[in-house]
Amino acid sequence: MNQHSDVTVSATQLAELISQAIASARMEDWYSVVQSLHQIVGSFNVTDAKAESSNVLADQDWVILDLALRVLDDGDFQERWEVSRIFAALGEAFAEQMPCLTEPLIARLQNADADPELRWFAARILGELRHPTVLAALLQVIRESPRDELIEAAVTALSNYGAIAIAELAQLLHHPSTRLLATKTLAQIRSGDVVDPLLSVVSDADPSVRAAALSALSNFEDPRVVPLLMDALHDPSSRVRCTAVTDLSFWPDAVSHADLAGLIQPLLNDPDTTVCQQAAIALGRVGTTHAVKALQRALSLPYLALSVHVTVIRALGWIDTAAALQALSEYAAQPDTLPVEVLLELIAALGRVRKPSLTPDAAHCLINLLPKAATLPQPILIQQTIAQELGQLGEPVALEALLTLAAHPSMTLKLHALAALKKLDAASAYERLQSLVSDPAQPITVQQELAIAIQEWG
Repeated sequence: MNQHSDVTVSATQLAELISQAIASARMEDWYSVVQSLHQIVGSFNVTDAKAESSNVLADQDWVILDLALRVLDDGDFQERWEVSRIFAALGEAFAEQMPCLTEPLIARLQNADADPELRWFAARILGELRHPTVLAALLQVIRESPRDELIEAAVTALSNYGAIAIAELAQLLHHPSTRLLATKTLAQIRSGDVVDPLLSVVSDADPSVRAAALSALSNFEDPRVVPLLMDALHDPSSRVRCTAVTDLSFWPDAVSHADLAGLIQPLLNDPDTTVCQQAAIALGRVGTTHAVKALQRALSLPYLALSVHVTVIRALGWIDTAAALQALSEYAAQPDTLPVEVLLELIAALGRVRKPSLTPDAAHCLINLLPKAATLPQPILIQQTIAQELGQLGEPVALEALLTLAAHPSMTLKLHALAALKKLDAASAYERLQSLVSDPAQPITVQQELAIAIQEWG
């Protein structure tokens, strides 16, 4: 047994740890066995162990392996979970003797009469060990097991083998029962060799398979991908259309900006609201002038669902360009016709403007909303949201508007206004508050509210 250079464990101490683990196993105290095994495995010197040429384990190592297998056989879920980490460490330490680890695990995996949870853990561990001899056993379980959770564990284990498992996974695409799982697993392998297998199922009858294949293919710079995504925008399945519009927005260089926005725009009026929302998000990601125009047109669509309405406003806010701000400003001119949820999103979008050249205009737009806000449903909520976003913008032009809000009798609104004032120029704002309190031209009620504001300034 080799030892890790950073952990000083003498041969005597190691023997004592093994003896403790054996004693705990006799009492079926698997928790204590796992703790002892963690200490033992922590003393391994992986570099030295891999350098050994022997194809068999030493007697001491067989004992450790046997203890780990006993925990796997008889432990509860948590103990099995913990011991699976120990198998991973053993796999690193005994790479030259890997069959000694994999063979007993394969036997448990293939035992149809064994505890299903045990077989699940065996599949999981074999996936982490990544030894070529395991592939055949995993494939056999996938083809023969009636248990979906075991098949899923085996397919996931295959994905850990990377490119060497692509051919096996591609075979699973020929079987309807494993096609979706194999497609999702191929999607996890970052190798160009998965493109052709995925292309073979991109027109599958199952929309879940089509969507998974498209999503995976969009990760590869293959000239065949973009045309497939464009065609999928018209797929009868809303799931596929969602996938297509989302992934297409990540290919702005493959399609002209005008064409890309034009391709996505019709989906803003899709029968499925989730597709509409994803289309709005996609246009926000594209962020061009054409995308802004498409989003702006959507705001004039009749019967636009509330959730889509909110998402379109949010997408315009993400774009953060002069064109997007202009679209938001024009829309803000009609707040009396907007649902409160949409108006609040509009205010938040204006507050998210970050370009210094645009923040003054965004602040003016929010200030112009204040008089109308007082006449709308939930006026306090709307006004305090405006105050909050004016504070985020930090533009001095908002000073007087925020002072007016600080004089409001609502304590909630007053506190939001004060918080925003402190984000502008706190000293100037406080000085202005004091001057207004003592200004005889101010109504007595305003002076009283401002006096309360000064007390709350802190």
